[in-house]
Amino acid sequence: MSLNPLRGWLPALLAGLLLLPAPGRAEEPGVVQDLPYGLALYHFFQDRYFSAITDLMAARQRQRLPRQQEEADLLLGSLYLAYGLEKPSGELFERILEQQVAPAVADRVWFNLARLRYEQGQYDQALKALERIGEGLPPEREAERRNLLANIHLRRKAYDKAIAVLADFAGEGAWKAYARFNLGVALVKAGREEEGARQLEAVGRMEATTPELKALRDQANIALGFAWLRAERPKAAAAAFARVRLHGPLSNKALLGMGWARARQERLQESLVPWLELKVRSPLDPAVQESLLAIPYTIERLEKPKLALVHYTEASVRYEQQLAELKRLREAVARGELLQALRPGNLDDESGDSIYRGRLPAALSVPYLYRLLASNDFRSALRNHQDLQYLRYVLGRWEHYLPVFTLMLKERRAAYEKKLPAVTSDLLLEQLEDFRRQRAALAAEVKRVEREHDLRALADEDEAEWLDVLADVRRRLERLGSGADLEEEQAKYRLFNGILIWRIESDFVPRLWRLKRGLQRLDQALAETEKQYAALQRAWKIAPRTFEGFDDRIRGQYRRIKTLQGQVDAALKAQQQAVQTLALAEIDRQQARLKSYLVRARFAQARLYDKLMKMQPPPADLIAPPDEQPGAPRAADRPPAAEAAPAAGEARP
Repeated sequence: MSLNPLRGWLPALLAGLLLLPAPGRAEEPGVVQDLPYGLALYHFFQDRYFSAITDLMAARQRQRLPRQQEEADLLLGSLYLAYGLEKPSGELFERILEQQVAPAVADRVWFNLARLRYEQGQYDQALKALERIGEGLPPEREAERRNLLANIHLRRKAYDKAIAVLADFAGEGAWKAYARFNLGVALVKAGREEEGARQLEAVGRMEATTPELKALRDQANIALGFAWLRAERPKAAAAAFARVRLHGPLSNKALLGMGWARARQERLQESLVPWLELKVRSPLDPAVQESLLAIPYTIERLEKPKLALVHYTEASVRYEQQLAELKRLREAVARGELLQALRPGNLDDESGDSIYRGRLPAALSVPYLYRLLASNDFRSALRNHQDLQYLRYVLGRWEHYLPVFTLMLKERRAAYEKKLPAVTSDLLLEQLEDFRRQRAALAAEVKRVEREHDLRALADEDEAEWLDVLADVRRRLERLGSGADLEEEQAKYRLFNGILIWRIESDFVPRLWRLKRGLQRLDQALAETEKQYAALQRAWKIAPRTFEGFDDRIRGQYRRIKTLQGQVDAALKAQQQAVQTLALAEIDRQQARLKSYLVRARFAQARLYDKLMKMQPPPADLIAPPDEQPGAPRAADRPPAAEAAPAAGEARP
């Protein structure tokens, strides 16, 4: 895995990919249509790449990406690439290209493949992938494509082709500045120094409003300055170095170059000014370390050997101090304290931005450690180590969950076995047949009412009460007989009874319809009840089988986790060794450089001591014995033979 170097460009690269509409649809770009894809994007923009990969892989396996499968595959392939998984990333991109995809999607896939092959150092294959890109890239990606193509030609030392690609570059913004910078480099390497210098100077003089462009401007001036130094044009080199920011990341190189440019012009006094400024800066920078030798070398050229000797002595002391610190750091790193100190502070946070602990052990609290951490190779190795630690943490968390799953399965099985007898013997289930009989009786009654036109059956509660009252009145009138003078009462009875019968008769059809509608709803409820009853009966038979297989799956996952843990532990051990090796190698390089400087300083000290002793007679108590050569220093003052170094003039880089 090689995560760190790609993290910088991955969000920018995906910014164009994530806004792709699927082919054949006219939806606005950027709309999330499949929930799993949206969840993966949520994790991605929080730098939780592992969770995003997990979401996408699960969604692909369950086929839950019906509308945004292509966008999800592009994101997954890019995440593989961010983790340094070049093979599965390339296979996924190539599988996308085998499908019938829109030209815009294909162009982005070819662009991703080109970036992948370029990062792998496969420049010929990267070039072939770029040649497959059509007209579907947006302007910003097109500008990046041309710069990538130029970089490939530069890597292959095809400088004329790189010049041809960049000569008519029409992009804007930062890519235009990068194109001019690369064009200048290509022209210089092609032997067209004057043309290349003009391009680099244009970048070195541009108006920069962002930190990125300011850094590029400084880099152009540094490259131009040292190019002029090699061409023996120190005045032009000094002008280029003067345009570098005094407190930028490249200021130390600029100060060192400025000193040498003035020294080449024999302006020795002025050359000391930038070097004396360097001298008070951090002694960890190679430019500062070199200036400690350049200062006394120049002072000696100014015919001030005593002052030069003082500065050589000071340089020797500072080199010895730095070597002692490096020795202490090397011993601490060899004991494993570096990896222990840089272990993640919170393994549950996979984002990696706040993953370091706040304090370091005393053995590691030297400034050299921070310079070491700034190394790209070391940061990549360290990031890989932290990724493996996170994977081991995830596997341990999953292993911890497995007993919980076993307990859940056991409890659910027990709960089912406990509830099943109570459910199967529920008396409510026996009432279903009664409900069926009652429904049949109601349906027969509705048919009778409709057939016999039974008005009383459709009367409401008040109407039924009045019908009973009128029936009682009718019986009483019948008992009184026809002899009595009851015509008025009989007329009132007929009037009231007629009104009531007319009311019911006029509303008979709507009342009958409502009764039938209620019967239909009853049929629906009964059908749903029967359906649920049938499902419950099936559950009684199927439910025991639903618990089958889970025990084997849990045991299988446990074995798989154990296997993966072994693989991760082996990879983690190897990565720890790689981090240790890189750290020690970087420390050894710094030690070798400092030792070389120390030898030169000591040799210069010895030479100046010898020179000063020849310039003035020694005191009487320091007269050399007869067996020693006149004017030669005593044996105790001579540098060891092993410390023989080049002449003083060779201290100059």
